[in-house]
Amino acid sequence: MNQQEFYNLGNEVIDYFMEIWPVAGTHMGVHERDSELSDLSEETLAEAHDKFLDYHRKLEEAELQDFTGEAEIDHQLLHHNLKAIIREHEVIKSHRRNPNSMSKRFSVGLCRLS
Repeated sequence: MNQQEFYNLGNEVIDYFMEIWPVAGTHMGVHERDSELSDLSEETLAEAHDKFLDYHRKLEEAELQDFTGEAEIDHQLLHHNLKAIIREHEVIKSHRRNPNSMSKRFSVGLCRLS
């Protein structure tokens, strides 16, 4: 993966992130989905996890020797953010352990919209 392909992948990851977690998108200033909340069903979370794993696998194909210094930093940021999302699902598992996950996301979403 060259630098331009990396940035294309990065844009795809960000778009997907905001699609499945619209409240986070609102927090980042993207308001196309302000009226939506995340689908926190087990099936949807598993699909998202698989997609983030796929994004991470693709990211590992980057040929960093041809990247500018700024692009290398962007790569590291995306790498670590994807790893954190994957770790949340595989290790921390708050979607299974925290019964307040849905109500918390709902209340946070309402607060961010007001």
